[in-house]
Amino acid sequence: MGEWRTASGPGQNRRLLGTILVDGAFVSQGDLGEAIERQRRASAQLGGILVGMGVLNELELEAVLSVQREFDTPEDAVRAAAGVRELLGELLVRTKRLTPESLGEALAEQDRTGEKLGEILIRRGLITASELEAVLAFQQRQGEGKTVPSPLRLGELLVRTRMISRDRVEEALRRQKLSKKQIGEILVDLGYLKPEQVAQGLKLQQKLLTAALAAALSFTSVLPARAFDLPPSRTGGRVQIAIETVVKARTEERGPRYIQKVIVSEPDREKGVADLDDPSTELASRR
Repeated sequence: MGEWRTASGPGQNRRLLGTILVDGAFVSQGDLGEAIERQRRASAQLGGILVGMGVLNELELEAVLSVQREFDTPEDAVRAAAGVRELLGELLVRTKRLTPESLGEALAEQDRTGEKLGEILIRRGLITASELEAVLAFQQRQGEGKTVPSPLRLGELLVRTRMISRDRVEEALRRQKLSKKQIGEILVDLGYLKPEQVAQGLKLQQKLLTAALAAALSFTSVLPARAFDLPPSRTGGRVQIAIETVVKARTEERGPRYIQKVIVSEPDREKGVADLDDPSTELASRR
């Protein structure tokens, strides 16, 4: 497949710290909400508040801050892909685009029909074509080999979090070219890290990879059209309108806004159409 690109430019959609932390399952949405409330009452940085709450440790915070700017655009987020190439379904489950149950049903259909999994997921309305393209680009990047630079490669991540010096990582990389061992194993063999430190680095890597893919997917986020029943028309029949909402890639650390009601003019109700850009269409929403 070709290189995946969008029209977004650098800095246009800065990924918020709290969003990355939730996407990577460093903290829960509830913990983030509590931290934001505390931040409103006191002049303090969000990361420091979460560390003080005991839901995030200093190493995790440093790791996220070191790569935050790498998620500014979908291209950056895809380029951050690293590690072993993962299966399409696994990536979508990790980013909560699919549930394990829905993936299982799609895989069962794939066994019956021989179709590609992505095509099945799109037909079932579980993902969009743009989301599939983003995941496939991320997956392809993972499979491009150890020589492709990425802020989320284990050695780079260990350096960024100051768990080890760059010189020692480069030495391990040189030795890796003559060995089939993983870089973590080599660092342990050389006595530069303990096994538990490598395990900690790998755990950080997996969380950040999930957050990177979630960032890439967020730039494609379009809520599929939803049908709303309208009251019976004068002719006695019922009609439906379809409302499609485009979600901006830039998000804010607050709860979502929900459309509470849609009041449609009588002519539009008869036609079953509502133009949300039309000022005559009244929307009542709440936080």
